[in-house]
Amino acid sequence: MRLGKRRWAIEACFKVLKQQFGWDAFGQGTRLGMYRWWILAFLSYLLAHWQFLAAEQSTLDWRQAADQARQQWFPQAVLACFLQDLAHIRPLLAKLGLEANVYRVPVAA
Repeated sequence: MRLGKRRWAIEACFKVLKQQFGWDAFGQGTRLGMYRWWILAFLSYLLAHWQFLAAEQSTLDWRQAADQARQQWFPQAVLACFLQDLAHIRPLLAKLGLEANVYRVPVAA
């Protein structure tokens, strides 16, 4: 009975790793590449899980936990993605007669 519980916990972990953290797109050709991919995916899983535990939420949504972890620990990456998305939609905004600009605001220390 205990072994069955452990097995299903491990299965659930790998299901989340596969669906939410990119293991289904695994395509590394070397052993070193496989180890790097595994470590990065497992670290992202751990960061998302720690974020969920820190947030003290009642239900676990892996996508939400991963987004919150990314925003907390890697804000520069979130900003870079936002600016890239904004650059892609600028032509659409121009067609609609709209303009979007991002300015750096000086912050006193």
